[in-house]
Amino acid sequence: EDLGQLLRSEDAGAAGRATGAGTLRLGGAVASLGTLTVGNSTIVYADTAGNQTVRIPTGGSYYHLTIANAAAGGWTATAEGTFGVSGNFAVTYSVPNRSIFEVSTATVTVSGTTTLDGELRIGASPGKFDANGPFNGAAASAVINFASNGTLELSSSVGGLGSDANFTEGNS
Repeated sequence: EDLGQLLRSEDAGAAGRATGAGTLRLGGAVASLGTLTVGNSTIVYADTAGNQTVRIPTGGSYYHLTIANAAAGGWTATAEGTFGVSGNFAVTYSVPNRSIFEVSTATVTVSGTTTLDGELRIGASPGKFDANGPFNGAAASAVINFASNGTLELSSSVGGLGSDANFTEGNS
C-alpha cells in the first residue's frame, strides 16, 4: 500500500510503505508510524498546528528526513528515541520562523548531508546528534542549542555551525 503525499494523523498506525524517491508529508500529531517501510523516500514532518514527535520508523532508520514546521510558528519536532537517517537530513527555515528539531536525550545519527537552516537542540547526556556526512550550518538562520551536556559529533566536513551557536565550554 503506497501512502502517497500526506499521511494524516488519523491514518497513523496503518501499514504502508513510501516507495521510490517520493515524498511523504506528515502533518498534525503523528501517534504512530505503524509498519512504515521508508524505502528511498523523503519523510517530511510538516506541522501546522503544534509540536510533533518524530517517530522511529520500521527498521529504526529513515532514508531522507526533513523537519519543516517553521511556517506554522516555529513548532518543535522532538525525537521519540534513537534513530538513524541513512540519506540526508534537513531542518528548514521559512520567513519569519525557524523549524526546530530537538534530539532531547536520544541519539540521532545521519550518514548523508545535514543541512541546518533552522534550529537544532540537543538535550542532556546522553543526547547526541551524530553527523557522519557533511554538516552545513552556515545559513544565517541556523542555530545550535545545547540544553545541558549533550553531544554534537561531526565526522566529515563542516560548512558552518550556525549564526547563533550556544556552546558552553565543558557542557558541549
